Amino acid sequence: MLRSLAQTAIGCGRSFGIKLSNTLEVANKRPIFPPNEKMMYLSGRALHPLTLKLAEMVTNELDGAVPISFCGGADAHNFADLVADGLSPITVCTDLLKPGGFARLQQYLVNLEGEMTRVGANNLDSFIHASSGGKGARFNLAHHAAAAARDPRYARSERPLTFKGDRPLGHFDCIAAPCQDACPTHQNIPDYLWHVAHGDPSAAMDVILRTNPQPGVTGSVCDRPCIERCVRNFYDGPVAIREIKRFAFEHGDVPVEKCGPNIGVKVAIIGAGPAGLSAAYYLAKMGFDAEIFEAKTELGGMVSGVIPGYRLATSAIEGDLERLRQLGVRFHMGTAIGRDLPFAELRQGYPYVFLSIGAQKGKRLNIPGEDAHGVMDALDFLDKVRAEEPMELGTRILIIGAGNSAMDAVRSARRLVKEAEVSLVYRRTRAEMPADAEEVHDCIKENIGLRDLLAPARVVVENGKVVGLACTRMKLGEPDASGRPRPVPMHAPGHPESEEILPADTIIPAIGQEPVVDFLEGLELKRNRDNSFTVDPETCETSVPGLFAGGDVVRGAASIIKAIADGRAVALEIGRRHGLEPVPEPFLEKHVATSALMEKKGSLDPPQLVPVLPVTERGGFAEVAQTFSPAAAQLEASRCLDCDDVCSLCVTVCPNRANLAYGMAPLKVRWPSLVIRNGQPVAEGSKSFAIDQEVQIINIADFCNECGNCTTFCPTSGAPYKDKPRFWIDREGFDEAKDDRLPHGTKAKGC
Repeated sequence: MLRSLAQTAIGCGRSFGIKLSNTLEVANKRPIFPPNEKMMYLSGRALHPLTLKLAEMVTNELDGAVPISFCGGADAHNFADLVADGLSPITVCTDLLKPGGFARLQQYLVNLEGEMTRVGANNLDSFIHASSGGKGARFNLAHHAAAAARDPRYARSERPLTFKGDRPLGHFDCIAAPCQDACPTHQNIPDYLWHVAHGDPSAAMDVILRTNPQPGVTGSVCDRPCIERCVRNFYDGPVAIREIKRFAFEHGDVPVEKCGPNIGVKVAIIGAGPAGLSAAYYLAKMGFDAEIFEAKTELGGMVSGVIPGYRLATSAIEGDLERLRQLGVRFHMGTAIGRDLPFAELRQGYPYVFLSIGAQKGKRLNIPGEDAHGVMDALDFLDKVRAEEPMELGTRILIIGAGNSAMDAVRSARRLVKEAEVSLVYRRTRAEMPADAEEVHDCIKENIGLRDLLAPARVVVENGKVVGLACTRMKLGEPDASGRPRPVPMHAPGHPESEEILPADTIIPAIGQEPVVDFLEGLELKRNRDNSFTVDPETCETSVPGLFAGGDVVRGAASIIKAIADGRAVALEIGRRHGLEPVPEPFLEKHVATSALMEKKGSLDPPQLVPVLPVTERGGFAEVAQTFSPAAAQLEASRCLDCDDVCSLCVTVCPNRANLAYGMAPLKVRWPSLVIRNGQPVAEGSKSFAIDQEVQIINIADFCNECGNCTTFCPTSGAPYKDKPRFWIDREGFDEAKDDRLPHGTKAKGC
């Protein structure tokens, strides 16, 4: 068709070219569109390799005779390459409609100029000639298409990005860092990134310790809910927030910890895991006598007991524990409540008790044969790994599950028995695995098998010993409550291909954990459906006054940072009951103009690569993830877009420039409180009103076509074009506006 059109154009004395490619229609399999929308349109980054390959095929088929206009994921990074490919004109609409898009146009030209200077070209023709070594644009295009197909920038992410949070938007004062919103401890991430970026890791540690007393642990093994909300996801990759915390921990100097003035109130903490240690730290800082009762002989709970050394060094754990020792927190080690000290007796001696016992028991498979020799609980296995106890595992090892504990178990087994066949068994597919994507990726790199769509049905036993695992073959069905496709049997029971048997010497189930609370001695606590404790979401207090609970005993097997947040919440609540209010977060004056912050939001800035141990050197338990160098840490931290100072995402992504930012001086006023009586507004009392932030947003309704792009990128739960104050330029538009009315349907009388 294209050849025929080109020939027809020549016959008519016309020129002919094609445009590749705004969008590609694909089946709608994601829940972001209504179910009745059967198709959606692929665009942007994901379309780039496909469009390049198509451009190469068309060029080769038509011998380069038809010019090609390119619009398939063009951005500031690949713009110079597209010019060298001889593609023209290049359209960048999808990039313009992302955060910072319009302001990024300058970077396109800067990058092109840099590449032209690098090869010594002073015009586009000489640039194509020089960059191809004299072989021409078609040579460049072929190499570019091949490189893009391998480039991880264009690969599909392991799981869809969930950017919007649950914070209301409101009419005014909407600026807040999404990463800080997402962090369970609401850590002031922008401030500690700022300090590291400016060469002061000690100041960064001061910021971190305000809300997180375990930066050593979380700097290595936090599950990082913050990076899911990092605005840099829409640019070039999220800031390595966890790794910057680790750098601050390892390079910052922190003064010796000091207790607050003693107030003579004792608090008992049952369990020395992340939640209990967090509570003890903040209680001691406020002047409470915090005492920890731990059944084991070492501190740290699951962190020190089961997280393998290749993920978390002992020095990091010890660094966090040392702060508690400096504060004089008392530890009663090897003291099991119920066995060594009755719970009722403990309660008599302490006005406040915090249950932070974790989820220390692995869930059972509940299938025939799981009590056979060779089936080992994942927590017991990992505890022995950390303690360096010898184990006989055989040469065929299966780990069941796909969470982070399963990843720890399977990667540890690989290190213990290097020549073994080690596999992960999971009833869904890799795309649905709840573990960190990096953990799954490392499993593949470390030669661990992934046996997906297999659900354990029974353990195959001979002479009391495991010899295999019989699994039901599964397929993915409709989504369940978690939003993931529900696994369902592929065949009816009895079908000859309904089952597969995997040979095994050792089977390690890692399908979840549950708490053991057998010491409450008849105390009736309100519980949830899953038997976890019901607590006040703000204070973590149970249905029994003075008795608090947090961490995994409330949440089930959750994350370390959530447990730390629970511990701090308990400490702050106990402090409030004694007149101790938390100190507000101090304001960091950065002395940077708003215009400079907005200019930064327009530029792509690729992330620094986190240094890791080469796969060939992962035979033991040396840490895989390494620490940034000081130079790399500063560069990575400086990628932060300072979203706590200026956001304006809705401004930068609006195609019609309908959302506008304006500056104003903060104000505080009291004005009449109006109520409607007999259809008229009447003053009745007064109320205070304050605007604290200097940058605010309005919507010019005449320009807005309500496309919703601002809603997509707004980090709150709101929609800027609906929630922000709306203004009209002309009266006609105002009078025709819908859904902008006063109560009782009374139409406003002015602009």
